[in-house]
This record gives sequence, structure tokens and C-alpha cells, in this order.
Amino acid sequence: MKSKSVFLIGALAVMAAAIAGALPAVAADGSAPSGAQSNQPSWNRKAARAANHELARRIHKQLVLTKGLQNSDITVFAMADTGEVILSGVISDASQDQLASDAARRVQGVTSVSSKLTIREEGS
Repeated sequence: MKSKSVFLIGALAVMAAAIAGALPAVAADGSAPSGAQSNQPSWNRKAARAANHELARRIHKQLVLTKGLQNSDITVFAMADTGEVILSGVISDASQDQLASDAARRVQGVTSVSSKLTIREEGS
């Protein structure tokens, strides 16, 4: 009877800890379920930010070297782990949107480009 009480108390303690969120969420296969908050070490986040910055820098360099892409103010957001890129900012005419997107796609590591570029209004 004593071992049954100890087991029940232990089970209650584990349930209470799980309800309180003290235990990390784990899927049936032992991996973290999608949507679960990642407890990555800060150096992993730091390395990811550095990789994102490096990819954005290479894309921006390609944009600067692209002939016909002028009078533009383009900001590059890049996710190095997925290769996804977002171009944001102001361009002088619609043809430059395609030039910028094509230039970004030529950079190694880029898998997709989303353009959020806007055309500068006359007199601005």
C-alpha cells in the first residue's frame, strides 16, 4: 500500500509540473512539437542572425552592382536557413521591381524572393 501511495504522489507531482509548464513540451516521437517555443542557446540565435545579415549583405551588394537599378532605396530582409528574401523600399519605376527581384535570385542561397517595393511618386 505504501508503494502505491508513493507512486500516486509522484504521478501527481509530474502532472502538476506539466500543467504549470515546468516540463518542456515533447511530441510522441520525442521531438519538440511544431509551434513549441525553442530553447535554443543564445549562440545559435547569434549565429542565425549573423547568417541572415551576411546573406542580406550579399544581396544588397548584388543590387548595387545591377545595371539599371538606380535611384532606389531598397532594404533586404533575409532568412539564411530557408533562403527566403523580402525586398522592401522605394524604387523609381515599375521596371526596377523585376530587376531587383532577379538580382536577388542570382545570389547563392536564395530560394524565394518576395517584393514589397513601392514606386516613388513624382515630386517625392
